[in-house]
Amino acid sequence: MTHPKSVSSSTPRLNFVLFCEHAIIAKEGLPSFIGVFSDVIAKSVPIRRNGIVVVVDAYLGDTQQHKLKISIKSDAKTLQSFDGKIGPAPSKDKDAGSIIRIEKVEFPKEGNYEFEILIDDKKIGAAPLSVRIEK
Repeated sequence: MTHPKSVSSSTPRLNFVLFCEHAIIAKEGLPSFIGVFSDVIAKSVPIRRNGIVVVVDAYLGDTQQHKLKISIKSDAKTLQSFDGKIGPAPSKDKDAGSIIRIEKVEFPKEGNYEFEILIDDKKIGAAPLSVRIEK
């Protein structure tokens, strides 16, 4: 996505977060996301997942690489955090993306979880993930 020059270059902005089973980057640089989901459904708690791919797309306002942190929260408490990198964007008016595979995730109870997205230690947004027990 291209942004107008009037967008502040000093404030990163979250465009979207996607949860999926796998992400593949073709040799042409085009991403494919397999098994996209917004809910995790299990038979009992605690719910353990051996892998979740988190795709983050953000406008950074520059062409630098930045520190990316994903914090999983429940009831305003951080349960787990994961570090990565995002950028560089191809130009100052283009978005940058990051694909992070989280190997082991545990959800201790049924409910709504928040995946908080931080760039250079500043929160730029969050994405919800619902965890339910199969009835």
